[in-house]
Amino acid sequence: MKNMTMNNRDVKSVFVKLIAGIVLALMLVSVAAPVAFAAEEGEQQTTAADQTTAADQTEAETEGETEGEAEAPETTVDFDQLVDIAVMLKSNDAARQLFLAACGKNATGTYYKYDGSYLNDKKEFEYDSALSSFVAVDAWDAAYVLQILEDANNLAKDKAEIPETMTEADAGVIIEKMKDTVDLENKGNILDTVLRAIGYVLNLATKYLTFGTNNYLLSLLYFGLVIEILMLPFAISQQKNSIKQAKLRPKEMAIRKRYAGRNDQATMQKINQEIQELYQKEHFNPMSGCLPLLIQLPIVMALYYVVIDPMFYVLGQAKAFSGAIIQYFTTSQAAGGFGGTLSSDRGTIEILSKLRVEDAINQFASLEKFEYFTNSVDLFDALKQIVADGIPSFNIGGWNFGLTPWSAVTSGMEFLAQNWWLFLVPVLTFVVYFGSMKISRKLTYQPTTSENDKATGCSNNMMDFMMPLMSVYIAFIVPAAVGVYWMFKSVLGTIKQLIMKKAMPIPVFTEADYKAAEKEMYGKNPPKAPKSSGSRNPNVRSLHHIDDDEYDAKGNYIGRTEQEEQPADADESKKNQKAPAMAEPLKDESDKKQNDTDSDNTTNS
Repeated sequence: MKNMTMNNRDVKSVFVKLIAGIVLALMLVSVAAPVAFAAEEGEQQTTAADQTTAADQTEAETEGETEGEAEAPETTVDFDQLVDIAVMLKSNDAARQLFLAACGKNATGTYYKYDGSYLNDKKEFEYDSALSSFVAVDAWDAAYVLQILEDANNLAKDKAEIPETMTEADAGVIIEKMKDTVDLENKGNILDTVLRAIGYVLNLATKYLTFGTNNYLLSLLYFGLVIEILMLPFAISQQKNSIKQAKLRPKEMAIRKRYAGRNDQATMQKINQEIQELYQKEHFNPMSGCLPLLIQLPIVMALYYVVIDPMFYVLGQAKAFSGAIIQYFTTSQAAGGFGGTLSSDRGTIEILSKLRVEDAINQFASLEKFEYFTNSVDLFDALKQIVADGIPSFNIGGWNFGLTPWSAVTSGMEFLAQNWWLFLVPVLTFVVYFGSMKISRKLTYQPTTSENDKATGCSNNMMDFMMPLMSVYIAFIVPAAVGVYWMFKSVLGTIKQLIMKKAMPIPVFTEADYKAAEKEMYGKNPPKAPKSSGSRNPNVRSLHHIDDDEYDAKGNYIGRTEQEEQPADADESKKNQKAPAMAEPLKDESDKKQNDTDSDNTTNS
């Protein structure tokens, strides 16, 4: 009975497990069946798509052959190989432009075909002739692209492996890998932050102090005036330093008079040494007057960058954005760029000058499809926003001072005819700078130099011309606004120096003041200049014994120590002591002749 019962239980257990397994199997089938069906359907669709693509391609090739145009053959190029080519081209801007032009990846959508030679005998790129040798064609031609790649590869430092064939898709991979993403949030380094603070002040002055004209040039003049006011304490200190040096002039002249008539190198060194000792004794530092110049020089250099790149420093755009706009502007139209030229590699002032023209933003529309950057659309939107917010004016009347005089030479005869006035800027810069230097030299104290120091006078004359000529060169290659600022600063400096001379005049001394200074330095026996006796002057000596040699009031050479310690009537005894010893005194020849005559007379008698 028990066995029967246990057997029934076993049967029930097996039956329950069987039912549970069947249910679980049905559930798995219900889940797996749709997935398998979907995969099968997708595979069928892929196969159908491949068949359609192959059919389309065959049809396209047939049409191409019918029309007589053979398309580039398909090839499978290693992806890493394409990336290496992109890196190689990215480091060679000229090669990149040629490649983009050859691939037809420009804003107009026109394909370009190379027609001519763009390598010279040295196997270097001839940039202008290369770009001009591309002509518009109807189809993309892989052969020309491969030729350009090969030439660019030969010029590259790290050469990439160039495939024998390449499809348009392969070229597209290279172009995508060449692109950069411009960081629109980058604000520059610490120095850039300081310069942007200056640019922020200029921007405020442009907006609120130019009587509604938004004139950038006028704000530069305001900035120059503010700088002169801020530098006024240093100018006052410099004037005080000049006054103190002028007060030492009588003593300095006494030192120079002491060694008058001696112009050898040892004498000059001794004069300079004693003058420096005088300065130390009077607590005067001749170099302290250089401090204002040392402070102003960095300001001028900093202002140069602020002026030529207002897009970054004044308008507050990212530094990477400013550089990207410059790169787009200087890239050829065949490669999708604007095709312009800049006098400076950071000259956004010239770009902004062109954007001030009505509807000029439309000329920059190719930026939206520029192949150098992944976010070209964002760059173009930011540029449109700059135009909408209002670009500062660089004009005075119809004259655009955002341009450079050099651009009048390089932009053709038509541009030169319209902007001939740009040459006036460097010319006027020379005139104003030269005149201000001459006037300032008369208004300031000039240190005393030796009467025989012709080199100093020659150096001053050279500086009078060299510095203005240097300013002419700089004014020629930078935006004309910099030259105007330079002239304005020169005029302000001359006016400031005139005011200083009136308010804090340099002292003028009489002959009595110079004699008093000599007496103060040398007591009752001031030195006198030795007498001149032409080219054989025995009084003009080299100062190898400068510490113990001196002349007396009559011009006779004596020892300085003996002059100070012994009376004047001991001069003869000193000379006898210093004279070399003789074997016997010289006899008077006239007495000898008289004795001979007497002896002859006696003999005859």
